[in-house]
Amino acid sequence: TVGKKIIKSQEEKTCIEVTFPRNCNETTRQYFKVEVFGNIFSDSSINGDVVCHGKIDCHEINGDVNAQGDISAYQINSPGKIICNDIKKK
Repeated sequence: TVGKKIIKSQEEKTCIEVTFPRNCNETTRQYFKVEVFGNIFSDSSINGDVVCHGKIDCHEINGDVNAQGDISAYQINSPGKIICNDIKKK
């Protein structure tokens, strides 16, 4: 899918589940860029560039990251830059 999709919620504590394609990886050279106005909690890897206006808690990150909060991950493989308050290894 190409383009932009905006999801809005009027509730303050809403959790929105988003599924990204499984074939976004270094082998297929398919990545995504995502901006989240809130926190990211993922039990899998993030393969793409991420701008997060909160904190990130995930398994692995493969891309550039700009988080206003902390990042907690098992592994970060960023070819570029990582911006955040603090990085915590799981």
